[in-house]
Amino acid sequence: MRTRRLITGLILSVLISVLFVATVTGIALANVPGVALNAPPPPPAPNVPVQGGEGLVKIVVTHRDSMVPATHYVDHVYLFDGTNLIKEWKYTEASANPNEIFTEAVVLPATKDMNLRAIAHCTLHGYSSANVMVTVLPAGTTPQQMVSMNVKNAGMQINGIADPSQAAGMVNAQDLALIKQLQSKEMNTIQQHQMQTTQFFQTEQGKQFLKQFDFTAKQGAQPMQGAQQMQGAQQMQGAQQPGMMKKPGNQTLKMGA
Repeated sequence: MRTRRLITGLILSVLISVLFVATVTGIALANVPGVALNAPPPPPAPNVPVQGGEGLVKIVVTHRDSMVPATHYVDHVYLFDGTNLIKEWKYTEASANPNEIFTEAVVLPATKDMNLRAIAHCTLHGYSSANVMVTVLPAGTTPQQMVSMNVKNAGMQINGIADPSQAAGMVNAQDLALIKQLQSKEMNTIQQHQMQTTQFFQTEQGKQFLKQFDFTAKQGAQPMQGAQQMQGAQQMQGAQQPGMMKKPGNQTLKMGA
């Protein structure tokens, strides 16, 4: 009888251990950090950055069950232009963001096209990344000109690449193949949206809409007004004021205003 009880106890212990491991494994599979980049759009759009302006870039990180256990959290977020590190956010167990979704933001000068890459690192589950292209137009480009560029590609851009035919080599091959299948399937709908948008900007309402983006017509104003966007985002989200940012070439840029 005693032997039977011992065997029964061992079986229960093994079952509990298996359940515990399965539960932890389930959490682990769901807790890999997710990363998304919100950056100035490609043309056609009324607010594409122009040289001499600036643009607001947001990194949105999702991470389930942060601080469970306390050593489990996102400890690094990086922003690169190609392979050049633009900005790094570091977190400790005490300063890590416990929310399932949180955002970091930075204002970047618009001097050239950028291949932005965001990478987040979780202390338990490693790295995740996202990338997006940012097109910078020549100084003096008006919002009306912006929405007239690449109209044939409206709704078809891939990861911020204005011309989807240029996406090969910059987008994961499997993702690119799937996107092209979706484009082919939805082409009629995409073309309908292109026509509707073109017609909208020809109306008086559309012309008035464009005026609010025409910073080039306002003396002394920056084309993108990225610093103002940053201030507005901080007021809405309670974000911390940005510090100093290191640019390639060891130049230091003050972010925010």
